[in-house]
Amino acid sequence: MRISLIFICLLIASVSKAQFKITTPVKWSYKAVKSANNEAVLFLKGTIEDGWHIYAQDGGIKSLQTSFAFSNAKNYALIGRTTAPKSLTKYEKVLKANVSYYEKSVIFQQKIKINAAQVKVKGKLEFTVCNATECRPAEEVEFSIPIT
Repeated sequence: MRISLIFICLLIASVSKAQFKITTPVKWSYKAVKSANNEAVLFLKGTIEDGWHIYAQDGGIKSLQTSFAFSNAKNYALIGRTTAPKSLTKYEKVLKANVSYYEKSVIFQQKIKINAAQVKVKGKLEFTVCNATECRPAEEVEFSIPIT
């Protein structure tokens, strides 16, 4: 009887945990393309579910902005800062500020100088995703992009 009770408790806990799994409305993918002069361009693409948006790197409230942190490495060097396409801008009454954001998808780009034959660029990005009724807490995603 005691084993049955433990089994039932474990079953209930696993079912309730599965029902409340939080998913993110943004999926990230990565790619690198080599160019001339031992350089490459990293592409960090965010695909955003309908009805959601992420904030741009600039414009609006700093704590909501998307940001990138690349790990220090001897086999590559960053060239300039991470760039992005033109964002949408609107006034948010709740924030009392103009904010810049992306819907559907966005591709951020970072140029690098390659200093070795085998390079893997590691880092993390942080972003906030919102819809018309809620904003999720800022999410941090680690990435590792091989350059071959």
